[in-house]
Amino acid sequence: YDGKSYDDVLLNSYDGSMYEGEQLELLVDPEHPGNVAVPGFATMTLAGFGGSGALCLVTGLSLLIVPRVRRRRVGNLKQTGKRLDATVQEVAVLNNRTFNGVPGRQVRCTYEEGGQNYRFTSACAYWPVEDALHAGDHIDVYVNPNDYAKNYVDIPSADRLPSSKTYIDL
Repeated sequence: YDGKSYDDVLLNSYDGSMYEGEQLELLVDPEHPGNVAVPGFATMTLAGFGGSGALCLVTGLSLLIVPRVRRRRVGNLKQTGKRLDATVQEVAVLNNRTFNGVPGRQVRCTYEEGGQNYRFTSACAYWPVEDALHAGDHIDVYVNPNDYAKNYVDIPSADRLPSSKTYIDL
């Protein structure tokens, strides 16, 4: 640089397409000529890390927002929706959906109104719903009165299930 030769100058960047003997365009700091950089490498690094950070941010925000939206939707249906007294057809065990090795369960139920039969399916639950609900039992289903496709099957939560364990005080 400026008529002076520098040997064994370390690059602060590397690209997999670089090979020994290749001629590179370099950016040289005039005050410290031994400090060189490859043009555009900082932009690529920033784009890579920035893209990864943006992906993590979107994932984290969705994990915070989606459950709140779902709770709000269910709360609105329970407050302003129409409550139906549906009949349980089955509690299906979904072996293809597991959480910590526990298969999911879905309650499938029907409701008849004005000669029309409606079918509803609950969200996936990972506790033994079949201990509390059986075919023929009645269950609350909350629906949007204008669109029965927007519904919520009110399955019992894990803390409302009958206990299958017996404890003896000694």
